[in-house]
Amino acid sequence: MDSVALQFRLASLADAPQIQQLVEAAFRADDSRRDWTGNVELASAFRLTLDEVRAKLANPDLITLVAHDARVPASLIASIDVSRHDGGGRLSMLAVHVSHQKGGLGSRVIATALIQWYMRRGYEKTGTSKFPTERFAELDLPDGMCFIELEKKLEDSC
Repeated sequence: MDSVALQFRLASLADAPQIQQLVEAAFRADDSRRDWTGNVELASAFRLTLDEVRAKLANPDLITLVAHDARVPASLIASIDVSRHDGGGRLSMLAVHVSHQKGGLGSRVIATALIQWYMRRGYEKTGTSKFPTERFAELDLPDGMCFIELEKKLEDSC
């Protein structure tokens, strides 16, 4: 598991060049796993223009969440898009810096994006509860796993 101390924030237009470089490098990375990027030729030819990134960042129905190492704030190591889609939400364009791939960092980014998505819809963090790791003794689970509890007050419609 990647032990980077992640900090998250919403991307701004100033982040566009770094996001472009991060996404292109992540999608072009060599990986021996079968079907990881689908087609090697397609992955090696993947292009994302700076104008496409800027248009995405200006879209009011989409946010880009970026992550950086708390010790190196100027360097983006992951990004993910969160958008409205067909009455629901969509997570897309997850990119993790090549030097941090295969260590669980992508899972951490997705978890944070989901929590942020719920909080923008009126949910509030109410606490945490311990994950029952003892029930999964055969698995190599990280220490300190927990559930993050969220709650939303519903309007009285009566």
